Amino acid sequence: MDRYKSLRLFISIVSVYAMLMFIIACSAPSGEFFYGALGLGTPRLVIATQNATGNNIVLYDLDGKLVDVLWDGSAVADVPKGLAPFDAFNVAVLVDGVDRIAKVSLVDRTVGVVASDANLTGTLYQMAFDKAGERYFAIEGNTIEAFTKTGTRVGVPYIGTTLGACTLSTPRGAFVTADQRLLVANGVGNRLLIYNVSNPAAATCISANAGFTTTQPFAVIQHSDGNLYLATNANHQIVSLPADGVGTPAVVWAANIAVIRNPTALIEMPDGTLLVASDQTNSIERITTSGTYVGSTSFIKDVFTGTVTQMLLIGGE
Repeated sequence: MDRYKSLRLFISIVSVYAMLMFIIACSAPSGEFFYGALGLGTPRLVIATQNATGNNIVLYDLDGKLVDVLWDGSAVADVPKGLAPFDAFNVAVLVDGVDRIAKVSLVDRTVGVVASDANLTGTLYQMAFDKAGERYFAIEGNTIEAFTKTGTRVGVPYIGTTLGACTLSTPRGAFVTADQRLLVANGVGNRLLIYNVSNPAAATCISANAGFTTTQPFAVIQHSDGNLYLATNANHQIVSLPADGVGTPAVVWAANIAVIRNPTALIEMPDGTLLVASDQTNSIERITTSGTYVGSTSFIKDVFTGTVTQMLLIGGE
């Protein structure tokens, strides 16, 4: 009798486990069966950084607390420059050194290759992912390379130095909007360049906003409020433009170099606030879109937050 009781108990446990896995699968993104079981649905902030501690991909929670170091490329002189989504289990990383788009596992921290090409050899900066077209755009020198998620190069390159009224001159930041416009913070070129990338075969230049004088925009995003926000590295400000990117940039955060000095990266948080990576203060600061400082101290300031090149939010889908 005890043997049958043990068998029934075993069957019950298996049934409950199967039901839990079914619930997890139904609440996860399509096709990602063990997503919730692995704890990957929790929103996290990922940063790419190069500093005295190493060339790292670092994971934080949305309160700014350190969760884990996903990857350190220091030993092989690999520098993570760009970040973009890959899937529920990996993040895509644009790597300068042995130049490539890599993927870093959120599960076991292994590193794989998404794209590697003989033409991807210049100095790399940020990258952006076009969800509608399933393509990665990587800033390489004064060109922009494009790759599919399966690693196929698109174009020769996809965007050359000059295309219509758009001329790339030390570009730094990239962002793709939902309507497939590629926004490029043109660095030393002191412009916001906007391209139409809806055509897989070729991009077109939409506009080149020259209203940045010598302020050197290094990062750009489109916010959920529709506006564009840019970090201008040379004068330590955050500015905004309407959705079309046309007009004179409006100052959101006026220069206060004790807080934000030489900003390099921007991201929108789920509550609509902005995180700003501040290079010279080795910190990540949090402000509202009206320029109000959030909190009383830096959102994150630790051994990893020097020279943050790009930030990415994952999880919480």
